[in-house]
Amino acid sequence: MYTPRNEVEIYSREKHLEFILSAINRTNNLLMVCKGSAFLVAAAFMIMKLHDEETLILSSILLIFLWYKDSSYTALSKCFYELYEDVRKNDYSTDPYTMSIDKFKHQIKSVRRTMLSPTKAFYPVMILLTQFLVDAVTPRMIIP
Repeated sequence: MYTPRNEVEIYSREKHLEFILSAINRTNNLLMVCKGSAFLVAAAFMIMKLHDEETLILSSILLIFLWYKDSSYTALSKCFYELYEDVRKNDYSTDPYTMSIDKFKHQIKSVRRTMLSPTKAFYPVMILLTQFLVDAVTPRMIIP
């Protein structure tokens, strides 16, 4: 059982919720970075008009990596949302300021299932669109 050593250490649910909200905000910021990076990668390969297969494969690998990271941050953010709701509804004075999301991981979709959700269809579309546009815009080199 937790016993505070002095008045400063008394558990504050509001402070605990603020900690969780800051973790949620950090994961949401990382989500936006992933989406912005995907746009940047796609735009860079279109602007450079590079047509060789290695470049298209590299851009696809980068976009798939960003798709994976975006999905993992989404799953992590959902776990923190669940922790927030649990702290909001229950008493955590015996285990104050816990940030453990282990008990919520089984309730949330796995990263693989999150990647395949309809809201994440943005990334495969971005991969195909980038390859199509680079292919369409770039004239084919004819080697004599």
